[in-house]
Amino acid sequence: MFPALFLLIGLVTEAAFPQFTTSAGFLLQSLGARGLALGEGYVAVADGGQSLYWNPAGVLRSEKATQFAFTHRPDLFRNFLSFDCATLVFQLNPRLAVAAHFNYVDFGPTLFEDGVRDTHAYTVGVSLAVQVVSNLRTGLTAKRVAHEADPFSAHSVAADLDLIYRLENILNTRASESQLNLGASLSNLGQKFEYIEGQTNPLPQFLRLGFAYDITSSSRWGNTGLSNLGMLLSFEYQNLLNERENIWEWGGGVEVRFLEIVALRVGYHERHPKTKATLLGKTLETGTTVGFGLSLPLNKLNTSLPLNLQFDFASAPQNGFVEDYQMYTFGVNWER
Repeated sequence: MFPALFLLIGLVTEAAFPQFTTSAGFLLQSLGARGLALGEGYVAVADGGQSLYWNPAGVLRSEKATQFAFTHRPDLFRNFLSFDCATLVFQLNPRLAVAAHFNYVDFGPTLFEDGVRDTHAYTVGVSLAVQVVSNLRTGLTAKRVAHEADPFSAHSVAADLDLIYRLENILNTRASESQLNLGASLSNLGQKFEYIEGQTNPLPQFLRLGFAYDITSSSRWGNTGLSNLGMLLSFEYQNLLNERENIWEWGGGVEVRFLEIVALRVGYHERHPKTKATLLGKTLETGTTVGFGLSLPLNKLNTSLPLNLQFDFASAPQNGFVEDYQMYTFGVNWER
């Protein structure tokens, strides 16, 4: 019952009082276990389907492929506040890809004057990723955002604009190869939410800037082509651009990969100003994040299946009613 009352109070307050200048806080929820484990330092990482939330320009890969990813974050409370997101990427050629995503947020039972009803929110969108020149990629996303909490329901349309600039052969040696990505993203540029007629609140519009430095060893495992060792360093700065808001965040992490099959990750994320209360949308506040990834590259392990199966797990802090929460991502990459 308490989570339901908490949600109802949040909805009414957000819509009725002008000092709360943003709506649809669920749009701030990170989607993708790998990025979450790296402290949300992910705007410059080019990782196919898992890049769609942070930077759609990152869905482009070097090979023609179809990618599917499903992310699940379990309930924070019993039957309250769970996230699910599905992404599909279809790469037409090395320079052009289209993608779609569907994100569903279940707020669980909410108490209204006439009884208890389930409430939810969703985002559905399409993205286009284009390689403009050899080192520059851009992404554009158009999406519909809805919060179904009748009588406090609202709908909007919005867009994201993104860039990734890639620098190859940075600090290369005889034993290693490396690449540096610089990323930028503007998110949720669109219509305001109107929970109550005549009173509108903008979507959380934010700017992300960051880098990702990836280094892999030149030595390979047998004839598979799999690198024996790899490492990723990433960092991201994020600023909420809405008027009268003064919220900024930073985060980053380290990933160590073994044979491109096992990955261990640790990160750190910090939010300013720091808050002690749990936020409905931005649940990750300040602290250390951890996670791991497993990859099964059947396409490189002497099989006839052109598939790469992936599983990622992340655990992140929540400064509020629970100590931390988990996120899982399952992915399939099919080379065509």
